[in-house]
Amino acid sequence: MCNLLPWRFVCWFAAILGVVFFIALLCWYPPADISALGALILKSAGITTFTLMTIIKWDLWRWVWRIKPSYFNRAFFPDLQGCYRGTLVSDFTTPATRIDNVELTIRQRLAKITVRLKTADSESTTEIAQIVPVDKEEGHYRLFYIYRNEPRNGVRPDSLPHIGGAELTIQLGKRLRLYGRYFNDPPRATSGEMDFTRYTVNITSGA
Repeated sequence: MCNLLPWRFVCWFAAILGVVFFIALLCWYPPADISALGALILKSAGITTFTLMTIIKWDLWRWVWRIKPSYFNRAFFPDLQGCYRGTLVSDFTTPATRIDNVELTIRQRLAKITVRLKTADSESTTEIAQIVPVDKEEGHYRLFYIYRNEPRNGVRPDSLPHIGGAELTIQLGKRLRLYGRYFNDPPRATSGEMDFTRYTVNITSGA
């Protein structure tokens, strides 16, 4: 998600933060000479760096996003973190099979996003995932990810481990929705449709 943040915004935010810390130190510890002033500049730079790393490490940006998600989700990037429930339609069988009550869990940080999907027969985890802007001014984004699927022992050898990919449209709103298609690699060579709605932003440790 860092790549979706405008560099001008990042630079301005870091600069303003640095100036605020420098002025605060200047008021609390007035420098007696040039060397003391230089030390204050270094201290403010260190505090600024520490603050930025803390924001990234502890995902403090998310609290800002939740103040006004309708703005930040469109202007910068959508916060997808949470638990989703929905359906899969697969052409693994003829006619196509519809699977209900599928669970999708997304964990999102500034530098990484992971997607985990569970059905009664298998579990998929991401190899790589990325949010891509389609029309950022209009708030249109898509989620692309590559996953590895591990079927449960009870359905093997009819269903074997495989790699696949998904392309999901992100529909922003009070109840965030993800929908689109997925594709599996040969020899499975199947595809289908996915449709999920987020029902909570909170993720339990076991999800």
